[in-house]
Amino acid sequence: MPASETQRQEAERERQNAEQHRRESEVKREISAEQQQQAALHQYAAEQQRIQSEKDRQASEESREFAEEMRQTKEAIRQQAEEARRVAEEARRAAEEARRVAEEARRAAEEARQQAAEARRIAQEAQRAAAEAQSIVQEQREILAEMALTAQQYRKVMTQYEE
Repeated sequence: MPASETQRQEAERERQNAEQHRRESEVKREISAEQQQQAALHQYAAEQQRIQSEKDRQASEESREFAEEMRQTKEAIRQQAEEARRVAEEARRAAEEARRVAEEARRAAEEARQQAAEARRIAQEAQRAAAEAQSIVQEQREILAEMALTAQQYRKVMTQYEE
């Protein structure tokens, strides 16, 4: 083989080696780009999962807070209902007491009315008795006046008789 043929073959081998090296470099670049893309996708997925986990954690916390608010609201409503029942019971007792007091007042008013009627009757009887006593006193005065007149006439007669 002539030297130029060997050189040509050597140059061809070097060209093929360079081409092979270029292809391998390109494949490595493509693999590296794909690996970077995969890494970026994994990083994106991890970030999305972290974001979703944070959202889930916040939602869970909000849910717990809401449940606590609902529990507190339920307790407040229960306490208000209990207070309303207590106030209603007190109002019922107060109304019952008011009815009892009103009944006692009605009875006392009836008794006072009866006592007033009795007092009027007694006052009328006292007026009649006073009028009767006055009439008797008047009669006794008249009798005494007649007796005094009779005694005076008797003395006169006796004085005349003695003379």
